[in-house]
Amino acid sequence: LHTWMVEPEYRGHSLLLMRPALRLSDHTVNDFTPTAAVRRLSQRLGFKELDSALRVLLPCRDTAGRTAVEFLSQADSIPCHLTDADRKLFEDHQMPHMGHLLCSVGAEQCYLIYSRVTRWRLPYCHLHYISHPSVFAAHSVTIRRQIQQIEQTRLVVGNERQIGNLDLPRSFCFRFTNGQLYRSTTTAPRQIDSLYSDVAHLNLTTVNALSDAVKERLGWN
Repeated sequence: LHTWMVEPEYRGHSLLLMRPALRLSDHTVNDFTPTAAVRRLSQRLGFKELDSALRVLLPCRDTAGRTAVEFLSQADSIPCHLTDADRKLFEDHQMPHMGHLLCSVGAEQCYLIYSRVTRWRLPYCHLHYISHPSVFAAHSVTIRRQIQQIEQTRLVVGNERQIGNLDLPRSFCFRFTNGQLYRSTTTAPRQIDSLYSDVAHLNLTTVNALSDAVKERLGWN
């Protein structure tokens, strides 16, 4: 869910627009950008709060070397190496602001989908999907450096609820409140990524203090 617009004279019946979503008992329904009024109403309809914190991956020197990881970032090269499920994700996220990176370490692979966020004073890449978190954790320094070089940015961030339990050097949790919500009987919060959301597709960000938090961590003026 990302837009709920009702003309004033019909707002007494606006809940009718929510009925189709509420009937999706076998789906997970997310709302990553609710207004305060919609948030209060949605919580009465069974929506729960979703952790919206980010894990910020700071610039880091790759002391272990980079030869162990091979990368593919070209759109015409990646699909043939993906599973059917990941190929579907690749096809659904072909937008100018979205990036794709396939990381290979021997027989293991990790496929990443991210967006390039440039609205604030400190541009960054937001990871929306990590196919194999264990591979990402083992080589996070090398992978983040590759993304930084491709996109010419110094920061990579991911959803804390998905990667907060990984051992990622030179990273910190950036907590902010924008009232993300979800409604599900089958999906745990840690399983909810941001791929099929307005945050990814419309390239949104509600993080207007990230640059200050990063500069404080790095001791920048």
